[in-house]
Amino acid sequence: MEITLGYRLTEGYANWRVNPGRWNRPYDLQTRPAHYYTLGSHVWVLIPKCIPGKYQKWRSLYESPFEVVRQLGPVNYEVKHNARSGLSMSRK
Repeated sequence: MEITLGYRLTEGYANWRVNPGRWNRPYDLQTRPAHYYTLGSHVWVLIPKCIPGKYQKWRSLYESPFEVVRQLGPVNYEVKHNARSGLSMSRK
């Protein structure tokens, strides 16, 4: 019987389905729990904008302080820059 790539893939997938816990434990040990922001906390927001004529290497891509106003989803937050500015949406 000739062993083809398709055969190896189906065998590997079948073996993984039998014992997935072997790979889950090392992954779970390395991951961190999700970090949720509380309402009213101050956060840094990633604003990747390119300014023509400016040297970009030393420029910070984050701006602060933004206040968390409400949570829109698991990773989306509505933030406010200061009392006079409007609201904007940020992703965690």
